[in-house]
Amino acid sequence: MPNDRTVAIRAMKFLVEDIDRVTGFYQNVFGFELEKTIQLEEVAQNVLRLPGSELRLALVRLGDEPVTPSSSHGPLVIETNDVRGLTDDVVKAGGAVTTGPVERPNLSLAMVTDP
Repeated sequence: MPNDRTVAIRAMKFLVEDIDRVTGFYQNVFGFELEKTIQLEEVAQNVLRLPGSELRLALVRLGDEPVTPSSSHGPLVIETNDVRGLTDDVVKAGGAVTTGPVERPNLSLAMVTDP
């Protein structure tokens, strides 16, 4: 790679079945804001961003194509100072906890799935 080239991650894309429900989930639980919506034939995309962040989350619906955890991409890593509280909010909003919360010295983590 040339020395003057810069590289940055601008977005992560997740394929979803219910774009409105999953958009609301990320807005209500994590505070993402809807930056823009793109509709191209059967492809719908909502681009979300956390205030103050350059990284975007693009939620994509491809017509009637089924989505499974192995085809939806991810995972997304989100840092918080309240793992237990955020995990509770995930469950209340229709997500599920797959691991944790796990408490260790200097580390708390949980793994969750969105709706």
